[in-house]
Amino acid sequence: MGKDEKKESLIQTLEQKRASKAWDFVNNLNKEIEEKLLSEKDKQDQDKKKRKIEEARKKYRSLALKTPVLVLINGLGQTLAFFKSKGGEHELLYEHLSNWLISESKIYEQGELVQKVISGDSAKYRQATTETLAFLNWLKRFAEAVLPPEESGQ
Repeated sequence: MGKDEKKESLIQTLEQKRASKAWDFVNNLNKEIEEKLLSEKDKQDQDKKKRKIEEARKKYRSLALKTPVLVLINGLGQTLAFFKSKGGEHELLYEHLSNWLISESKIYEQGELVQKVISGDSAKYRQATTETLAFLNWLKRFAEAVLPPEESGQ
């Protein structure tokens, strides 16, 4: 195996890791929504629970589709700060990005992602932005494929 073939193989493996993790996040979304976004009262009322989970899935999908543009226009740090401040589905996506950049791709060490991003050097910031956009490509595709769209006018 030549050096170029080996490099191509490594790139493919990283793409597969991104895809696999994005797939896991999208497929486990119901469980995360129930654990993190529903109150105890919502969990007991099955109709309300189903309705709220469906709403959150639609909002997550919409957010996953918009996030690459937000990162490109506002920068990674500002996008993460916005997600952190909004809570709900924004916070879920923040956690997914944090998991990818810290635990999986190991661009940053353990800690609060937004703090790591704003306090690191510019080379690390560019690397994190590039990696975030590559990961979001997969997340966006799977969200589009699996999650229901929001109705227009909402």
